[in-house]
Amino acid sequence: MAGENQTKPDWNSPEYHENEAPAKPDWNSAEYHENTSSTEVTKAQLDGEEIEVEIAIIGGGLGGLAVAVGLQQRGIDAHVFEAAPELRNVSQGVIGLFENGRKALGALHPPVLEEIKKAGKFGKDVRGFDRDEDFSTRIRLMPGESVVCRWHRIQEVLHSHVKPDYVHTGCKVAWVKEDDDFAYAGFDKPAVDDPELKAKMSKITRVKAKLLVGSDGAFSVIRKFIPKTLSPDEPEYFGQLNWAGLLHKSALPYDPFEKFYHVDGHTGPTEPYTGTVVVLKCKAPITWYLLIDCGDDFLFWQLRITDEEKKIAASGPSGRGGLGLAGCKKNIREAMKEHNDVTSIIDATPEESIFERSIYHRLPIDRYSTDGRRIVLIGDAAHGMHSVLGQGANTTFEDAIVLVEAIKRFRSDLPHAVKVYEELRIPRANRIQGWAARLGARQKHAKHFEEDSQAKEEIRKEIGDLRRWLNSFDPYCVEKYVDLPEKSTSVSELSSAVADLGMA
Repeated sequence: MAGENQTKPDWNSPEYHENEAPAKPDWNSAEYHENTSSTEVTKAQLDGEEIEVEIAIIGGGLGGLAVAVGLQQRGIDAHVFEAAPELRNVSQGVIGLFENGRKALGALHPPVLEEIKKAGKFGKDVRGFDRDEDFSTRIRLMPGESVVCRWHRIQEVLHSHVKPDYVHTGCKVAWVKEDDDFAYAGFDKPAVDDPELKAKMSKITRVKAKLLVGSDGAFSVIRKFIPKTLSPDEPEYFGQLNWAGLLHKSALPYDPFEKFYHVDGHTGPTEPYTGTVVVLKCKAPITWYLLIDCGDDFLFWQLRITDEEKKIAASGPSGRGGLGLAGCKKNIREAMKEHNDVTSIIDATPEESIFERSIYHRLPIDRYSTDGRRIVLIGDAAHGMHSVLGQGANTTFEDAIVLVEAIKRFRSDLPHAVKVYEELRIPRANRIQGWAARLGARQKHAKHFEEDSQAKEEIRKEIGDLRRWLNSFDPYCVEKYVDLPEKSTSVSELSSAVADLGMA
């Protein structure tokens, strides 16, 4: 199958370091409007202010890097443009790679998946515990196989498989536009005082590409240039605050999972064992706590509280959060003072290592591209969703492989490649978004405390069906595209056809 026999290219070979560089490109000259099959950028161009590439990817997070890896492994010229002065090398987040995400990464480039599996922790089940107002505890099983890995380790692995000098930092998008043949983006440069960091930033101020991929997150700048299908079309606060931290196991003189091994007849962890989810409070403020093993001897903890008005947010009522915010540790420790097992973890985590985040999501849309389909969205920029399903990154990796395979197959007609991508991805991503919002609302209001056993069994069955459908993802669905109606253009017309491919 495609992608299985690919090997990492030799970045030191002459083909990647030709020094026959033209002067700064003339965007209006005829040579830059020819329909050539390759637009490999030379070193001299990279030192200039304007460049032309085949595929320009906006955003150096997991989605953008995944697309770059997939395209470069298929011999397609792809550059990444990141707004920050350097790629983020610290994150307090983790990613749970479920079967669909692992399929996508394995198809993009098999060594990437293998390296992430080595860096992370494989787990089959997460045990859930509910504490009611009397703090009694009952157990429930949250099934699902996943590889849990720190966010920045996944980023490091992906970045290591992108050609050197093909990730350009300090490129904050100011505008984008398209014509019949190309997309264009202009960049502002962030103000940086550190001379060493400033020296690392790209000097590029403008890029011209045959296709521009927007992978710039839930607060996407690129999405603002997509024809509106919603009004307004802005991220929505979900009414929950989240704090998270990473802690090396050596920072704790005890096993933080031990107290959960002997509950309701369960005598100990059954390997492979990943972690616990605890509902600490089922009445206002509703509080969830997650403790999970994420590999490399690191633990990840997360605290989520329903707070519609952001009353305890260190970032304030209008803030989105941030790392190491003054007062955040005090706020959450006060909220958790009745739970010693939680406060001991918080106490062991330096405040500068605690990340506060307001939970946002976006509403589904039925278009990911501009009118000329020279600019297209992936990942959170296209379908930012509530994190309760753990499908944000997994769905992003699905986007990446489908877009990469569409570009590979229809490289001579990139707008058609985008059309194929949209037809295959939008119905599926919208369904995942809808489920994430539904389950997020259940988490926010602790709905399972109000339901009888029949209702709980029904939702468990629905979620089980959902998991099986998610795991059925086919990373090579583009190969079956011929089965789709050639002239259908709307999402509603295509939903049944896409469903036939197991993609919706």
